Amino acid sequence: MIKIRVIFLLGWFLLMGECIGQNKYTLDVGGFVSTNYLLGEVSSNSILSAQRPKLGFAVRYNMKDRYCLQSHLGIGLLADEGTIDRNIAKLGLDPNSDGAYSYDRYFLEIGGSWDFNWSSFAVENRFNHFTFFSGIGVNFLYFPKNNHGPDNVGYVFSPEIDSEKSVFTMGIPVKFGGKWRFSNYRSLSVEFIAQKLFSDAVDNIDDPYKILADNYSTSFHANDMMHNNDWIFELKISLFFQVYHGCRACPGFN
Repeated sequence: MIKIRVIFLLGWFLLMGECIGQNKYTLDVGGFVSTNYLLGEVSSNSILSAQRPKLGFAVRYNMKDRYCLQSHLGIGLLADEGTIDRNIAKLGLDPNSDGAYSYDRYFLEIGGSWDFNWSSFAVENRFNHFTFFSGIGVNFLYFPKNNHGPDNVGYVFSPEIDSEKSVFTMGIPVKFGGKWRFSNYRSLSVEFIAQKLFSDAVDNIDDPYKILADNYSTSFHANDMMHNNDWIFELKISLFFQVYHGCRACPGFN
């Protein structure tokens, strides 16, 4: 009788340890919609009117209750109307120009991120329905040639304006948001993303801050990977559906 009890206890501990070790690996798929704003060389007439949409789908792999990897593919638009930064205007604008400027660019984005949940969160866990999270990732963005062209503001020599130039750049997104589980296999997330781009040409104004020599034949520019590049600020809403269970939660720990 004692041997039976010992075997039973050993089997119970092994079963619990295996399930805890697997820790509910799951796979979610879903879609998202977001609003985007480009912080570049244009002083916007209205930040609200400059918001543009982005749509796409995402895949999320939940390694543990606290960690997940997420990848996405999206298509979006960036556009704005306003005036050129006055520091640029002093260098390159026709004195008779009022500095009015506008642009619009479509883009494709593919990327991934690593998210950290601030509290234990799993779609199957009936106790934790909500958690805040933060994360960081890497994106790749492609802006095709823009045949519309910018609103020419009468530049004399600087900055360079090339509406026919396509742009391919990398971005580093840093994000913060919240996740809410509203059913056994569905969850909703809302997040704010600040993405640093490694290009200054998204708004068709590339490398504007130049120090011109006296003879205007040579110039020095201060645009590099850490200076004078554009930012994209994004507010995103995502809906996910759980499609795969690596290990279901043990009843005793759910």
